[in-house]
Amino acid sequence: MLENKTAEPGIEDFITQALTQAVVQSARVRIARNAEEADATLSGSIVEYRLAALSFDQSANVTSYRLIIGLALTLKDLKQNKVLWKQDRIDERADFLVAGQVSRTLARENQAVQKAAVDVARAIVSFAFEGF
Repeated sequence: MLENKTAEPGIEDFITQALTQAVVQSARVRIARNAEEADATLSGSIVEYRLAALSFDQSANVTSYRLIIGLALTLKDLKQNKVLWKQDRIDERADFLVAGQVSRTLARENQAVQKAAVDVARAIVSFAFEGF
C-alpha cells in the first residue's frame, strides 16, 4: 500500500490497486504471497494530488480541469539490501471537462483519477522492471 501524503482521502487505494494490476499484467515479475517470499519491494508515497483549472467560459467559470498526481517510489532488492531504482518524483496528468451538475463533475474527476492511476502504474512497471 502506498502512503498518502496528500489531503485527498482514499487516493492510495486507486493507485495501489492500479500498480498491483499493472505488475500482474506485465508478467515480468510476480507478486509474492508474503514478505518472506519476496525478492524485492516497491514502496512509496503519493506526494501530490492537485486540480488545476485548465479552461474557462466567457463568464470565467471553469470548463475543464487538469488532475496532477505525483509519486515518490523506491524498488529495493531485499536479498542484497540495496536500492535498485528510486524516483523522487513521477507525475501523471489527466484532463476532464466540468459537467453541469456537481455530481457529474465529481464522477469525471474519479474517472480522471482512475485513468491517471492506470497510466502511471503502467509507466512505473515498464520503467522499474525493464531489466527483469
